[in-house]
Amino acid sequence: MTPNELDPANDPLWNPASSEPDPFLSGLESSLSTLRPPPAPPSLARIHARKLGAAGMGLLAAGLALAFLLSPPRDPVPSWMVRTASGDSPWKLGDWLDVGGSAARADVPRLGRLEFSPGSRVRLIASAPDEESLLALL
Repeated sequence: MTPNELDPANDPLWNPASSEPDPFLSGLESSLSTLRPPPAPPSLARIHARKLGAAGMGLLAAGLALAFLLSPPRDPVPSWMVRTASGDSPWKLGDWLDVGGSAARADVPRLGRLEFSPGSRVRLIASAPDEESLLALL
């Protein structure tokens, strides 16, 4: 055998497109093709996995919808409660607080309490979970 004949690129078993088909190999493939088993049906494990996945996604969506529907409504505009001599009132975002002749106090969620001196003028600029901002004009 020559080195060219030993090259896998020229061998029809390794590279069927390398040359013309070998008649012996073609006959062997056609006679063995009748013994080839039929394609396997989809496995039950795959079918059940798809059904379980779809059921899980449905349960997750139903749980999220239920949590959303049962959650308490939120105030669209955050506000703080301010206690003045005239009583308690909500102090909403963008509102000015004019403290008259007596002191005032605001209860700020997650932060504590603010005390305002008599005669103070303060505006609530921002109120978010990670930021609280005031503008004070004295």
